[in-house]
Amino acid sequence: MNKKHVHIFVGEFSYAMNWHSPRLRAQLTNNEEHVVVTYPAFSMLYANYVDVHPLPEDLTSKCIHPATIGVKPGDTTPNFIKEYCKEIFPNAVIHTPAHINALVDKPPGIFCHLMPHEDVKSDISNLLSSFSKHDTVCIMPKLRSRGGRTGQNWKRRDWIDLCNDLIDHGYNVVSINIVDKDAHGGSYELDIDSNKFRVLNIDKNDRYALDQQAWLLKQTKCSIYGSTGAANLPFWVNTPTIAIMKTDCGKRLFFHWQKQLTDNHKNNDIILIDDLSAVRYHDIADRIHLHLDKL
Repeated sequence: MNKKHVHIFVGEFSYAMNWHSPRLRAQLTNNEEHVVVTYPAFSMLYANYVDVHPLPEDLTSKCIHPATIGVKPGDTTPNFIKEYCKEIFPNAVIHTPAHINALVDKPPGIFCHLMPHEDVKSDISNLLSSFSKHDTVCIMPKLRSRGGRTGQNWKRRDWIDLCNDLIDHGYNVVSINIVDKDAHGGSYELDIDSNKFRVLNIDKNDRYALDQQAWLLKQTKCSIYGSTGAANLPFWVNTPTIAIMKTDCGKRLFFHWQKQLTDNHKNNDIILIDDLSAVRYHDIADRIHLHLDKL
């Protein structure tokens, strides 16, 4: 009888999506039983090729260092997560992820487009009721506070100005709302009073959280992301996007595998900005409208 292999990942979302999952997918063999133990919201990254065991909230709430494997080799998987896996899977081989080098142009792994679960497609269709795809834009107004550092955040006022301007130009806008809890990353809540503005509230303890976002990307004309590793998600779902990125972060959106997934960014525009605090929405509004008009 083959042993069960348990693969733990409780690191940062962008590392799971862009490096850990593709690498693990390439390593698995069909003649062994495998399961990934991870945050519920990460399930879509793994579910199309391996079984997923979502961690309970009482454990995920204790994971307060989200990078764990991507920032420096000393980062480790918490012992309480490993002990939980040993208890749930007593006869399994427990695997923790090796360090990831996020600067490699062609990392090991299988890089192919991901499909969200069909079960939540209708939920997004209902949210978008009366909104047509060709005139609806979704946004991810990134909010991150990691160790007091907020340099990757564009100002809330600029996101509101962006939404109001898009609405004035005839677009509907759907904002992805994720609560920034324990520095895991999230988004601004935007106070916009318009029947052309809606919000997709994401519950990080829902195993279909990522599937919901993916269907939103598929059912809207284009997405607009703040400076974040999550800006890669449209690449994996094969949908158009505009990324408003800090220059030193945006350089990591042009690796070989990203160009492969996006046909060399054919339908994307990566706007690189040295200092987000110095650039207002009106400074880049024309560029955003130009890209939307091309799609």
